[in-house]
Amino acid sequence: MSNFDHNEYMHLCTDIMQDYQGSSNRGKIKTIRQYAEILVRKILNLASDKEVMLGNKKIINELKGLIKDEDFFTHLLDVIKENGNDCTHTQVIRKITNDDLKVCIESLYMVISYLFVIFFRKYRFGYNEPIMTAFSILPPVIRYNTLSILNKEDAENPMIVDKLSLAILKYRGLQEAQRWLLERKDMLSRIPSVTDETYLVMKEKLGVQLADRLRASGGNMFSFSMGKVERVSNNINEDRFPVYDSFESSLKLFQEKGLLEEDSEENKEFNSLMKLVYLGRIPEENVSLDRIELCLPIVMLTLS
Repeated sequence: MSNFDHNEYMHLCTDIMQDYQGSSNRGKIKTIRQYAEILVRKILNLASDKEVMLGNKKIINELKGLIKDEDFFTHLLDVIKENGNDCTHTQVIRKITNDDLKVCIESLYMVISYLFVIFFRKYRFGYNEPIMTAFSILPPVIRYNTLSILNKEDAENPMIVDKLSLAILKYRGLQEAQRWLLERKDMLSRIPSVTDETYLVMKEKLGVQLADRLRASGGNMFSFSMGKVERVSNNINEDRFPVYDSFESSLKLFQEKGLLEEDSEENKEFNSLMKLVYLGRIPEENVSLDRIELCLPIVMLTLS
């Protein structure tokens, strides 16, 4: 049973987003703390009438029971809490700098990413096509954070390799994506770009003949991924692909493509995450979305 209902937070999230846009660094950090508390409510599945404070020992203990890398996660909350305290109380009178804000934003993005880490620890990444398509709508930093953590736990998952190399490209640039792949060349060269699991999905969706042809020409994940990041980089440089780096600049895409048919518990749970992280966002104009063509991940993996 779900005690957390994102709909109850529509007004609060809308206020938080509006307050953030019009605030000083001090005000922005205060809203980040508020938003982090909503995310913790979601992770713990707490109803709106339950008290949540980031430093509360009971809350921390409950989080430790859910998140295996608990020390890192609670450190993120501590960063937000301590900076939030400094920006709320009057003992701290110094100027709140852009660096202060940056560390809070980075911690918040990682907390948001953990919503998806927890989800993909429950449902293995890469084998639900609609979810892979919707996941690709998220800002590159969220995909990068999420997939970097998952990659440490499932390093030979070809879909993680594929999506993480693209997230690095879009978040940090082509050279960083190539460097990441080169550092893992030996391992990735041993991984076929079409695994047995992937082949079964292709056979069901595309038919036996096409699936056989794609598997025969698949190659390995190193050569496949190196070629793919170069092609995608060229397409971005030539304005063939959409570009966005925030929830606000991808909001229109989420509204059009981001929600799945709720014909399984997995899809329902994923939808609940997407609805929450886009809740109350203020859209930014992004003309590059007019040229988007979202492909099924299985086709992207084998044909791109």
